[in-house]
Parts: sequence; structure tokens; C-alpha cells
Amino acid sequence: MRTSLLFFVFLSCMYGISQETETPSTEKAPPNVYIMKGSDNYHYINDDIHFTASFKGDSIRYFENGLIKMGDDFVSIIEVPFEVSEYHNGRPVEDEIKLFQSQKQKEIDYYKEIDETNLKYDEEVILNTDGKRFLRWHYEAPQSMFVEGEDHMIKHYFLYFVANDYLVTIGFPLFKSENEAEKMTYINYVAESIKVYASNIDIEYFRESMLAGPNTLEGVYDFANFFFEIPSFLNVLDTKESVFAATFPDVDNIKNAVILEIFEKESYPSFKDFNDNKMPRGKSGDILFGGATLLIKEKLDNIGIINGESFRFQFYNGTKLYSAKKVSFETKTHYVTILFNATTSTYKENLPRFDSFLEGFEIIE
Repeated sequence: MRTSLLFFVFLSCMYGISQETETPSTEKAPPNVYIMKGSDNYHYINDDIHFTASFKGDSIRYFENGLIKMGDDFVSIIEVPFEVSEYHNGRPVEDEIKLFQSQKQKEIDYYKEIDETNLKYDEEVILNTDGKRFLRWHYEAPQSMFVEGEDHMIKHYFLYFVANDYLVTIGFPLFKSENEAEKMTYINYVAESIKVYASNIDIEYFRESMLAGPNTLEGVYDFANFFFEIPSFLNVLDTKESVFAATFPDVDNIKNAVILEIFEKESYPSFKDFNDNKMPRGKSGDILFGGATLLIKEKLDNIGIINGESFRFQFYNGTKLYSAKKVSFETKTHYVTILFNATTSTYKENLPRFDSFLEGFEIIE
């Protein structure tokens, strides 16, 4: 893994920081990062490595030492690329945890270089409700670092998680005047908010979803005579006129995709001809769309308004085995396909989410 020099600099800054310190601030966010104001929080959007996180607070300040103060809480956010030889999403969970432990040990070793006191720390591997894995750990600031009379930092908490090929560290200093239980609640709120995308985020949709708050957004395609509910668990990548693309929450850092495509009826002689062109056909060993090899295929019952075909199938693209479910339906003016694509190990995890997504579709008569 590449060494996080910026994080080491941040650590050295943190040892001397206190709530009373007048640290210079700037109004500009770090480069390649969006900060979006919500109703009572801020949303951090890194569309270079494709993840978002939310932080409570009604005000924001940026500090030259890398800190951001949102409301009453200081945080730091550092993204460090790692080598695929250390970890990739085809490796077991134990290797992801080793990646976390390796970074934690670098921080501990660095601390030992600047202070000979043994660092007291504690750690825990946790999952949020979407199943995203984190290392949550903290160290106790040594007495030698305290400044008498100041509201100094007494502990420093961290969340580690993987966002594509980066290890992300979010730091949360705990000050003497703060309640530790409340700080833990805040850290868990941030962990619950983490969303990791497979590619560029549809920023306009993200903005709309933030404005909507707890209300469910809809994908409305009036020109094609249908609409659908967009579940909050979907990470939306594209909302073009004839395409809707999103990914499901990470399962061990593997992102399953859902892709909806709309086609004009005039381009096909019949719905049967459309299905023959767009839905899986043939037997095991036949070549599918895009050159993939069909392995197995099973016809399924339709869900909700789905009035065309529904198939589960497996295919091999030359390098990897995939499991998929694809459905079709027609409206007065258009044909539509919806594809759920997954690895064989994650298909069962997200299939219930895909089926619940299908239940939210309505045809406009």
C-alpha cells in the first residue's frame, strides 16, 4: 500500500489541536470533492473514487491542516490508493480486514516515532445495515500531549472502509468537553450513510434525493408510459432519457448493477421479435449478446406489472462467471428491459432487492 503522508501530517497536527485553537480556515472545499448542504446535514461527494457520506451539522468550516468542522464536530477525510496485490474484491473478507489492520499499524508505528509512550487503543470490525464493512478504532491521547486549561483532544476515533481501489479514513477527534456516547452515535450515523458507487454519480439525481429527504423519488418516463419508485438503497449512476442505471449496496465490495433500457415499438415487428432480440435465447454453450457464453437458463414467473418475459441465467464472459435476471414489459408505445447482473456469490444477496424494485413499477394506460 502507498503511504498516506497527508494522514501522517494530519496526525501530527491533531496532537496539538484544541477546541480553543484559532486554526486558519478557508471557504474552499478540497479539490475534486463536492460538499452539498442538506436540511440538517452536509453530504460529502467524492466523484473521483465514487463514494458519498453524510455528516450532521448546520454550518461548515475548512481548515488548512485538513480538518473540516461541520456543526460542532471536527472530521477529517483521507483517501489512499492501495495495491490490488494487497486486496481486491475477489479476495476473502479476511484480506479486507488485513488491509484495515495494515493501515492501522502504520498509524501506530508512526505515533511511536514521535512519542515513546505505548499507545492505548481499541478496535472493532462492524457492518452497517447495508452490509458495508468498516474497521472502527480509536487511540487515547497521552497525557504528555495535553495543554493545561485547554479543551484538548482525549481520544481519536477512525472509520476505515474500501471505496473501489481506495482505503478511506474518516477521523473523529473526541475532546474533553464532549460526550463520548454522543460521539459514538455520530460515528455510527456516518457509517450508516456511506454509499459506494461503481462509477460516476448522477449528481443531479443525488441533489434531488437530498431535497426529498425521507420521501421516495420516482423515475417518471411519461413518453414511454410508465414510472417506478426508486428505492433508497439504489446508488444511481445514470438517468438518461432512455436508460436508468444503478448499483446495489456493496456485498464484500462487489457492486451488482441494474440497467433499464427503453426501446421504441416501431423498431420491432412485434413484442415477440423484441424478446427474441433482447432476452436470453438458446441452450448451454450458445453465444449471447456481447459474445458471452450462456451456461444455464430458467424461465421465471413475472412480478407486478411485468407482462413480458422473466429469466434467470448464468453466463461466462471469458474471464468471469456471472448470474443475472432479466425481464421485459411493454407499454402502449415502448418496449422495456430491466437487467440485474451479479457475480454468482452475490446474486442471492441482492435478488430480493431487485424483486422489490420490480414491484414498484406502474404502467400508464
